[in-house]
Amino acid sequence: MQDLRYLNWSVNPHGTKGTAGTFLKAEHERNYYKLSQYNKVSKVYGHESVLEAIACRFIAALGIDCVKYDLIHGLVKVDDEEFETFACVSEEYKKQGESKLNLDIYYEKHRESGESTIEFCHRLGFECVINELLLVDFIIASRDRHGANIELLKDLQGNLRIAPIFDNGVSLTSPYYTESDLERFDWKSDIVGNNFLGTQSLRENLKYITNPVTVNAVDESTINAILNDFEGVLSAKHLQTIKEMLLWRYDYAKQQSVLVER
Repeated sequence: MQDLRYLNWSVNPHGTKGTAGTFLKAEHERNYYKLSQYNKVSKVYGHESVLEAIACRFIAALGIDCVKYDLIHGLVKVDDEEFETFACVSEEYKKQGESKLNLDIYYEKHRESGESTIEFCHRLGFECVINELLLVDFIIASRDRHGANIELLKDLQGNLRIAPIFDNGVSLTSPYYTESDLERFDWKSDIVGNNFLGTQSLRENLKYITNPVTVNAVDESTINAILNDFEGVLSAKHLQTIKEMLLWRYDYAKQQSVLVER
């Protein structure tokens, strides 16, 4: 248990333009904190902060660059009320001198006539990173890859790079909060997402992967090692569902030849 009552929570702590998101966030000493969904009646509900931590571990296991999220059991204060909950925390991934740019805003300013978002990213030299992102979003069933959830980082010389993959909380078993919810979750289906890249279809977006993505091999023992720390945080049924869907969707991508193992 950590005392996080000193944090000030907001849906948009930076006051930035673009999509701010719907989850309470806080910043302190170059660390960024995020809660799951919140309202004044239910307080924090859902599992998005937990799923964020699970997703980043899985992406890292693949050998793909992503922001590291740790899970904290903490005492927080929101709207003058104190309660216990889980929060995820990540460190600043921007290097000294770099500025952040939302991809959707940059695309609108610099795209050529008729140029799609993926074509635009390829022209900027980010083809490999976009291939990785499309693959990851399919496997973890990310439903919220809007244009502010992909960032460009610009250094003092004007050089651009894409930020490591971040904001993966609306994935996996989100928004199926209860075990009865899970009964109606068909994770083999063509899951629809809020995608800035490609289409809303996560399965259809696999067709935009121009070259197979090389990853570390993932099997059941890998997933078990990732999920062991979350026993008691999520129900056994949630953890089993996450394991089965990751293994199935990973294997599906492999069968479609958009994923090759090292």
